[in-house]
Amino acid sequence: MSKSIYAYNDTSSSVQEMLSSLKDFITTLNEKNKKIDDTLKTTKAIEKKLHDLSQFNENTEKGESAKGYYGNSEYNKIIDRLRLENATIRELKEERGDLRVLLQDYHNTLEVVMKKHRQIVREMSAMPNMEEIIRNTECKLNDACNKVHGDMVFSAVANEVLHDLDVYENANRDKDERLAMLEYENKVLYGLLFSTFKRQKISKNCIKKSLNGNSDSNNTIVDEDYPHDDMLTEPVGQDNEIIYEEEGINLSSQSGYESDDSVQTVIYRSNDSTNDS
Repeated sequence: MSKSIYAYNDTSSSVQEMLSSLKDFITTLNEKNKKIDDTLKTTKAIEKKLHDLSQFNENTEKGESAKGYYGNSEYNKIIDRLRLENATIRELKEERGDLRVLLQDYHNTLEVVMKKHRQIVREMSAMPNMEEIIRNTECKLNDACNKVHGDMVFSAVANEVLHDLDVYENANRDKDERLAMLEYENKVLYGLLFSTFKRQKISKNCIKKSLNGNSDSNNTIVDEDYPHDDMLTEPVGQDNEIIYEEEGINLSSQSGYESDDSVQTVIYRSNDSTNDS
Protein backbone atom coordinates (compact mmCIF):
# COMPACT_ATOMS: atom_id res chain seq x y z
CA MET A 1 0.00 0.00 0.00
CA SER A 2 2.83 2.42 0.91
CA LYS A 3 4.72 1.59 -2.31
CA SER A 4 1.64 2.28 -4.40
CA ILE A 5 1.16 5.61 -2.57
CA TYR A 6 4.79 6.57 -3.21
CA ALA A 7 4.45 5.59 -6.87
CA TYR A 8 1.26 7.60 -7.08
CA ASN A 9 3.02 10.64 -5.54
CA ASP A 10 5.96 10.32 -7.97
CA THR A 11 3.57 10.03 -10.89
CA SER A 12 1.61 13.05 -9.68
CA SER A 13 4.80 15.14 -9.32
CA SER A 14 6.02 14.11 -12.79
CA VAL A 15 2.60 14.93 -14.25
CA GLN A 16 2.61 18.33 -12.52
CA GLU A 17 6.10 19.09 -13.81
CA MET A 18 5.08 18.08 -17.32
CA LEU A 19 1.94 20.19 -17.10
CA SER A 20 3.92 23.22 -15.91
CA SER A 21 6.47 22.80 -18.72
CA LEU A 22 3.64 22.38 -21.20
CA LYS A 23 1.98 25.50 -19.84
CA ASP A 24 5.22 27.47 -20.31
CA PHE A 25 5.58 26.08 -23.81
CA ILE A 26 2.00 27.05 -24.69
CA THR A 27 2.59 30.53 -23.30
CA THR A 28 5.75 30.90 -25.41
CA LEU A 29 3.89 29.54 -28.42
CA ASN A 30 1.09 32.06 -27.94
CA GLU A 31 3.61 34.86 -27.74
CA LYS A 32 5.25 33.66 -30.94
CA ASN A 33 1.84 33.36 -32.58
CA LYS A 34 1.16 36.94 -31.62
CA LYS A 35 4.47 37.96 -33.12
CA ILE A 36 3.66 35.99 -36.26
CA ASP A 37 0.24 37.63 -36.44
CA ASP A 38 1.88 41.03 -36.08
CA THR A 39 4.36 40.08 -38.77
CA LEU A 40 1.55 38.94 -41.03
CA LYS A 41 -0.26 42.17 -40.46
CA THR A 42 2.92 44.02 -41.31
CA THR A 43 3.36 41.79 -44.37
CA LYS A 44 -0.15 42.54 -45.51
CA ALA A 45 0.48 46.21 -45.04
CA ILE A 46 3.70 45.85 -47.01
CA GLU A 47 1.93 43.87 -49.72
CA LYS A 48 -0.65 46.60 -49.88
CA LYS A 49 2.12 49.09 -50.15
CA LEU A 50 3.72 46.97 -52.87
CA HIS A 51 0.44 46.83 -54.69
CA ASP A 52 0.11 50.56 -54.39
CA LEU A 53 3.71 50.84 -55.44
CA SER A 54 3.13 48.62 -58.46
CA GLN A 55 0.16 50.75 -59.37
CA PHE A 56 2.33 53.72 -58.88
CA ASN A 57 4.99 52.12 -61.04
CA GLU A 58 2.46 51.40 -63.74
CA ASN A 59 1.30 54.96 -63.58
CA THR A 60 4.82 56.23 -63.67
CA GLU A 61 6.16 53.85 -66.31
CA LYS A 62 5.93 56.41 -68.85
CA GLY A 63 7.90 58.86 -66.78
CA GLU A 64 10.75 56.49 -65.85
CA SER A 65 12.78 57.33 -68.83
CA ALA A 66 12.60 60.92 -67.79
CA LYS A 67 13.81 60.20 -64.26
CA GLY A 68 17.42 60.31 -63.48
CA TYR A 69 19.79 58.04 -61.61
CA TYR A 70 18.44 58.91 -58.18
CA GLY A 71 14.90 57.77 -58.91
CA ASN A 72 16.06 54.29 -59.99
CA SER A 73 18.17 53.85 -56.83
CA GLU A 74 15.21 54.56 -54.54
CA TYR A 75 13.16 52.03 -56.37
CA ASN A 76 15.88 49.40 -56.02
CA LYS A 77 16.13 50.07 -52.28
CA ILE A 78 12.39 49.53 -51.85
CA ILE A 79 12.56 46.29 -53.82
CA ASP A 80 15.47 44.97 -51.73
CA ARG A 81 13.65 45.80 -48.50
CA LEU A 82 10.52 44.00 -49.70
CA ARG A 83 12.58 40.92 -50.63
CA LEU A 84 14.16 40.90 -47.18
CA GLU A 85 10.77 41.14 -45.52
CA ASN A 86 9.43 38.32 -47.72
CA ALA A 87 12.37 36.11 -46.67
CA THR A 88 11.64 36.94 -43.02
CA ILE A 89 7.98 36.05 -43.53
CA ARG A 90 8.95 32.69 -45.07
CA GLU A 91 11.23 31.92 -42.13
CA LEU A 92 8.47 32.81 -39.66
CA LYS A 93 6.01 30.59 -41.52
CA GLU A 94 8.45 27.67 -41.38
CA GLU A 95 9.03 28.28 -37.66
CA ARG A 96 5.28 28.46 -37.11
CA GLY A 97 4.82 25.07 -38.85
CA ASP A 98 7.55 23.55 -36.69
CA LEU A 99 5.90 24.97 -33.59
CA ARG A 100 2.56 23.50 -34.61
CA VAL A 101 4.14 20.05 -35.08
CA LEU A 102 5.84 20.34 -31.69
CA LEU A 103 2.59 21.47 -30.09
CA GLN A 104 0.81 18.46 -31.58
CA ASP A 105 3.50 16.17 -30.16
CA TYR A 106 3.10 17.78 -26.75
CA HIS A 107 -0.65 17.41 -27.02
CA ASN A 108 -0.36 13.69 -27.83
CA THR A 109 2.09 13.21 -24.96
CA LEU A 110 -0.27 15.03 -22.63
CA GLU A 111 -3.14 12.77 -23.71
CA VAL A 112 -1.05 9.67 -22.96
CA VAL A 113 0.01 11.06 -19.57
CA MET A 114 -3.53 12.04 -18.62
CA LYS A 115 -4.82 8.62 -19.69
CA LYS A 116 -2.23 6.95 -17.46
CA HIS A 117 -3.08 9.37 -14.67
CA ARG A 118 -6.79 8.56 -14.94
CA GLN A 119 -5.99 4.83 -14.92
CA ILE A 120 -3.89 5.22 -11.76
CA VAL A 121 -6.65 7.26 -10.11
CA ARG A 122 -9.21 4.56 -10.97
CA GLU A 123 -6.93 1.87 -9.56
CA MET A 124 -6.40 3.92 -6.40
CA SER A 125 -10.15 4.45 -6.00
CA ALA A 126 -10.79 0.74 -6.60
CA MET A 127 -8.35 -0.24 -3.85
CA PRO A 128 -9.98 -1.14 -0.51
CA ASN A 129 -10.03 1.32 2.33
CA MET A 130 -7.22 0.45 4.74
CA GLU A 131 -9.03 2.01 7.70
CA GLU A 132 -12.06 -0.18 7.06
CA ILE A 133 -9.83 -3.25 6.73
CA ILE A 134 -8.04 -2.39 9.99
CA ARG A 135 -11.39 -1.81 11.71
CA ASN A 136 -12.74 -5.16 10.50
CA THR A 137 -9.52 -6.89 11.57
CA GLU A 138 -9.77 -5.34 15.04
CA CYS A 139 -13.41 -6.49 15.29
CA LYS A 140 -12.40 -10.03 14.33
CA LEU A 141 -9.55 -9.98 16.86
CA ASN A 142 -11.91 -8.72 19.57
CA ASP A 143 -14.39 -11.48 18.73
CA ALA A 144 -11.61 -14.08 18.87
CA CYS A 145 -10.38 -12.69 22.22
CA ASN A 146 -13.92 -12.76 23.61
CA LYS A 147 -14.33 -16.35 22.41
CA VAL A 148 -11.02 -17.37 24.01
CA HIS A 149 -12.02 -15.61 27.23
CA GLY A 150 -15.36 -17.42 27.19
CA ASP A 151 -13.60 -20.74 26.61
CA MET A 152 -11.25 -20.00 29.52
CA VAL A 153 -14.18 -19.15 31.79
CA PHE A 154 -16.02 -22.28 30.67
CA SER A 155 -12.91 -24.42 31.28
CA ALA A 156 -12.53 -22.89 34.75
CA VAL A 157 -16.18 -23.62 35.55
CA ALA A 158 -15.81 -27.13 34.11
CA ASN A 159 -12.73 -27.72 36.27
CA GLU A 160 -14.64 -26.58 39.34
CA VAL A 161 -17.54 -28.87 38.45
CA LEU A 162 -15.17 -31.80 37.90
CA HIS A 163 -13.51 -31.05 41.22
CA ASP A 164 -16.91 -31.00 42.94
CA LEU A 165 -17.81 -34.28 41.22
CA ASP A 166 -14.54 -35.83 42.39
CA VAL A 167 -15.24 -34.66 45.93
CA TYR A 168 -18.80 -36.02 45.71
CA GLU A 169 -17.59 -39.35 44.31
CA ASN A 170 -14.94 -39.60 47.02
CA ALA A 171 -17.58 -38.88 49.66
CA ASN A 172 -19.91 -41.50 48.15
CA ARG A 173 -17.00 -43.93 47.95
CA ASP A 174 -16.31 -43.36 51.64
CA LYS A 175 -20.00 -43.88 52.39
CA ASP A 176 -20.03 -47.09 50.36
CA GLU A 177 -16.95 -48.30 52.17
CA ARG A 178 -18.56 -47.48 55.52
CA LEU A 179 -21.77 -49.26 54.47
CA ALA A 180 -19.77 -52.32 53.37
CA MET A 181 -17.93 -52.26 56.68
CA LEU A 182 -21.21 -51.97 58.57
CA GLU A 183 -22.68 -54.88 56.63
CA TYR A 184 -19.60 -56.94 57.37
CA GLU A 185 -19.76 -56.04 61.07
CA ASN A 186 -23.48 -56.87 61.07
CA LYS A 187 -22.71 -60.31 59.65
CA VAL A 188 -19.99 -60.82 62.25
CA LEU A 189 -22.33 -59.73 65.04
CA TYR A 190 -25.03 -62.00 63.69
CA GLY A 191 -22.56 -64.89 63.77
CA LEU A 192 -21.52 -63.99 67.32
CA LEU A 193 -25.13 -63.77 68.44
CA PHE A 194 -25.94 -67.05 66.74
CA SER A 195 -23.01 -68.83 68.41
CA THR A 196 -23.95 -67.22 71.75
CA PHE A 197 -27.54 -68.37 71.39
CA LYS A 198 -26.32 -71.84 70.51
CA ARG A 199 -24.06 -72.08 73.56
CA GLN A 200 -26.78 -70.74 75.87
CA LYS A 201 -29.30 -73.26 74.51
CA ILE A 202 -26.82 -76.10 75.01
CA SER A 203 -26.02 -74.96 78.55
CA LYS A 204 -29.72 -74.55 79.39
CA ASN A 205 -30.50 -78.02 78.07
CA CYS A 206 -27.67 -79.47 80.10
CA ILE A 207 -28.86 -77.67 83.25
CA LYS A 208 -32.44 -78.82 82.70
CA LYS A 209 -31.39 -82.39 82.17
CA SER A 210 -29.19 -82.31 85.27
CA LEU A 211 -32.05 -80.87 87.29
CA ASN A 212 -34.40 -83.57 86.03
CA GLY A 213 -32.04 -86.20 87.45
CA ASN A 214 -30.64 -87.43 84.17
CA SER A 215 -27.23 -88.85 85.08
CA ASP A 216 -26.34 -90.20 81.71
CA SER A 217 -22.98 -88.68 80.71
CA ASN A 218 -23.81 -88.96 77.04
CA ASN A 219 -26.68 -86.51 77.56
CA THR A 220 -24.55 -83.95 79.45
CA ILE A 221 -21.47 -84.06 77.26
CA VAL A 222 -21.98 -82.20 74.01
CA ASP A 223 -20.12 -83.16 70.93
CA GLU A 224 -18.81 -80.30 68.80
CA ASP A 225 -20.13 -82.10 65.77
CA TYR A 226 -23.66 -81.82 67.14
CA PRO A 227 -25.90 -80.75 64.24
CA HIS A 228 -27.06 -77.17 64.23
CA ASP A 229 -30.59 -78.02 63.22
CA ASP A 230 -31.05 -80.16 66.32
CA MET A 231 -29.74 -77.33 68.46
CA LEU A 232 -32.08 -74.84 66.92
CA THR A 233 -35.04 -77.22 67.37
CA GLU A 234 -34.54 -77.41 71.12
CA PRO A 235 -37.28 -75.65 73.08
CA VAL A 236 -36.35 -72.33 74.55
CA GLY A 237 -38.29 -70.66 77.34
CA GLN A 238 -39.30 -67.10 78.02
CA ASP A 239 -36.21 -66.58 80.18
CA ASN A 240 -33.95 -67.43 77.29
CA GLU A 241 -35.61 -64.79 75.11
CA ILE A 242 -34.96 -62.15 77.80
CA ILE A 243 -31.31 -63.23 77.98
CA TYR A 244 -31.01 -63.06 74.19
CA GLU A 245 -32.41 -59.57 74.10
CA GLU A 246 -30.04 -58.39 76.84
CA GLU A 247 -27.06 -59.91 75.05
CA GLY A 248 -28.09 -58.27 71.77
CA ILE A 249 -28.44 -54.86 73.44
CA ASN A 250 -24.99 -55.21 75.04
CA LEU A 251 -23.41 -56.10 71.69
CA SER A 252 -25.06 -53.14 69.96
CA SER A 253 -23.76 -50.75 72.62
CA GLN A 254 -20.24 -52.22 72.40
CA SER A 255 -20.11 -52.04 68.59
CA GLY A 256 -20.81 -48.29 68.62
CA TYR A 257 -24.00 -48.33 66.51
CA GLU A 258 -26.34 -45.47 67.09
CA SER A 259 -29.27 -47.55 65.85
CA ASP A 260 -29.92 -51.16 66.95
CA ASP A 261 -31.91 -52.11 63.84
CA SER A 262 -29.44 -54.81 62.82
CA VAL A 263 -29.39 -56.27 66.33
CA GLN A 264 -33.17 -56.18 66.52
CA THR A 265 -33.27 -57.99 63.18
CA VAL A 266 -31.04 -60.70 64.63
CA ILE A 267 -33.24 -60.90 67.76
CA TYR A 268 -36.38 -61.17 65.66
CA ARG A 269 -34.82 -63.98 63.65
CA SER A 270 -33.86 -65.80 66.87
CA ASN A 271 -37.38 -65.30 68.24
CA ASP A 272 -38.84 -66.65 65.01
CA SER A 273 -36.62 -69.71 65.19
CA THR A 274 -37.59 -70.18 68.87
CA ASN A 275 -41.30 -69.93 68.08
CA ASP A 276 -40.88 -72.44 65.25
CA SER A 277 -39.20 -74.83 67.64
